[in-house]
Parts: sequence; structure tokens; C-alpha cells
Amino acid sequence: MFSTLRESTSVTCTTVATFGTHDEQSEVLRPQQLTQRDIGAGVKAPRSAAGVGRTTPIDAAPTEKEAMPAADIRNVIERYLATVADGSAAEVAALYAEDATLEDPVGSDVHRGRTAIEEFYKGLEDAQLTTTLHVARVCGLEATFHFRVVTEAGDQTYVVEPIDVMTFDDTGQITSMRAFWAPEDMTTGS
Repeated sequence: MFSTLRESTSVTCTTVATFGTHDEQSEVLRPQQLTQRDIGAGVKAPRSAAGVGRTTPIDAAPTEKEAMPAADIRNVIERYLATVADGSAAEVAALYAEDATLEDPVGSDVHRGRTAIEEFYKGLEDAQLTTTLHVARVCGLEATFHFRVVTEAGDQTYVVEPIDVMTFDDTGQITSMRAFWAPEDMTTGS
């Protein structure tokens, strides 16, 4: 099956998984990253404190034209989340390609072009936001990631944990973004 998949695809996928390793002396969990290359070479994921960890052989053939490295795409995602939390609408929009699309949440109107995307993000400029990336999966020039957004508005706190799907061009600009969440996914507190 993997050889058939390898022959029929023109994209090399890279998964970066983070596992915890237990440090006996300091009693803390230390993050350790294993790449797809490590896993394919038989490197075993360490057992976490819960005793979970396994090796999954993954063999992806490189393509003639390699996509942007997964670490670079992950950096764009992290920069996007930091800019959403602390930047201006223009700074967030600058991460998008000129002709990009944004659908947030999925099912709402699609915003087309950097100007429309900047207008969309203007609604966040006066908000007190924090963002936290939970997990990101990168495959070629596409990524999906799960994150948390906490919005402080007066004495009220709003929390939502969307899953975004993004595509990128070969320079790392976002060409499309679709945010999967619904109003009933939002929680409030004080």
C-alpha cells in the first residue's frame, strides 16, 4: 500500500510529533521531537509517563521539487498566532498572499484578497488576546492546527479552540485559511 501511495503522490508529507520523556532526576516531562525521518529509520518514540509510545514506519519518497520544510511552515503558523494575539490587522494580513482566501468560521462568507482579510482582522485589534498552539500537522504546503484563543473583554473571558486548515505558497505566505469552530464551541468565564 505504501509503495502504491508513494508512486501516486507528488507531495512529501512530514509529521513532527512531540513526545514527553521522563527525567528521573528532576521529575519533569521533557519534550522530544521525532520527525518522520526518525520514525522511518526505526527510532522509537520514548515511553511517556503514561507508558505510551510506539514506532510507526513511514516511508515517503522525496519529490523532484521539495516543498517548503515543515519546520518553516510551522514557524509561519506560530508567527500567525503571535501576530493575531499582538499585531495589527495589517500585520496579520501581510502573512497572507495577495489573492488569499479566509473562511472563519467555515460556512460563513469567504473573504477574498489581502484587503478583505485585513478588514476581517480589524475586529480583533482592540481585543486582549492570547493564543496557544496545541498541535500542528504539516503535509507539503498544507497544514492543520489546533489552538486556543482566550479573549479578555472587560470582566468576561471567552475561550475557543478552533482547528484551522491553511495552504501556503512556496514562499510561506498563506494562500487560504479555513477555521473550524462554531459559536457553541465558545466558553465564557470571569
